[in-house]
Amino acid sequence: MKTVFTTGTFDLLHFGHINLLKRAKALGDYLIVGLNAKPDGKTPINSPEERKYILEAIKYVDEVIILTSQEDKFNRLKQGDIDIFAIGSDYKGYKDIAEIEKYAEVVFLERTKGICTTDIKQKLINNYEYKTFVIDIDDTILTTINRDFENSIPNTDVINKINTLYDNDWAIILFTARGAKSCKTLAERINKYESVTATWLKKHNVKYTKLLFGKENADFYVDDKSMSIEEFLNFKE
Repeated sequence: MKTVFTTGTFDLLHFGHINLLKRAKALGDYLIVGLNAKPDGKTPINSPEERKYILEAIKYVDEVIILTSQEDKFNRLKQGDIDIFAIGSDYKGYKDIAEIEKYAEVVFLERTKGICTTDIKQKLINNYEYKTFVIDIDDTILTTINRDFENSIPNTDVINKINTLYDNDWAIILFTARGAKSCKTLAERINKYESVTATWLKKHNVKYTKLLFGKENADFYVDDKSMSIEEFLNFKE
């Protein structure tokens, strides 16, 4: 029996996911899906248990295991019974591929064009009439000393207020000017600061709808809807 292993978040399941699972199953006889419980830099809408339940109902899937870390993925591969590791073609060159190849043959599957979870989430945001707060990160949610972003000090009062609003169906859009001076392009800013920013937000349980880079560095910002931190903390729906 040839066993195939694939991994993913599988949030807001769509036909691209089904197409991937169908082609992965066609590579062998038994398909195991490793479900990423908390993918880095992402906030799934559905819980790991809900996503697992849905995946188990798909006819191409034989087994679903929840992965809480990258170590869980490699622990499963190291059991020695996986013949093929199937993964999307956009992961070519990914740093873990060489390590995965020590345990199984890696097969890259082309992504289904025209659909992805990120686009679906964006359409939902665009088509839903959200109550929205756009909130600066630095010196609002946190305080950073000597640009040590990894160990920034959280403003727990602001974070608690943000999470309360998020739980009451407010869209929370976080934005930052990190890299505005030191980086030449937006892509460079995102590459340099997105991971450390998202990791900090996750560590301190900050709930948000979207994280934006691209804010310009300035001494003052003028806006007719601006709100001080004190006004935000006292805000009532």
